[in-house]
Amino acid sequence: MAEKSGDRAINADEADLKAGVLYPAKKPSLTAETQSLMEKRAWLAALRDHRQSCGTLQTRKLRSPKSCSSRRGQITQRIAELTQKVAEGNFTRKPGKPPVILDAEGAMLKGQLETIKRTFERGLELDRLRSRTRRKGLCWCQKKF
Repeated sequence: MAEKSGDRAINADEADLKAGVLYPAKKPSLTAETQSLMEKRAWLAALRDHRQSCGTLQTRKLRSPKSCSSRRGQITQRIAELTQKVAEGNFTRKPGKPPVILDAEGAMLKGQLETIKRTFERGLELDRLRSRTRRKGLCWCQKKF
């Protein structure tokens, strides 16, 4: 039974191709066309176009129109910058930010931060190891610390 229906579908498609019909005509809709339905379909088509322009078909992540337009602005600005650099023959990189030189108090605070960070990370690791069973190997902790 399924083979016969498959054969019929194949024969119908081959006949359409021989006749020059690439896609069969759409069947008329049984729903009544109202003004509100046409407006909703137009809105849906506009949303789909916008989604495609934002590249959400690949990422499946909805983005707001504001973020899309701001990103397009950033890209346009970057294109202009690089075009100008190429025209001038300037192929150097942007200079990086100069390093921050700390005074004595800043250096002391940075040292305190590093000390407390090490203490926190050690406690975090010991807590993780405390929750393990002996079978998974608590003796490894003595080698690390």
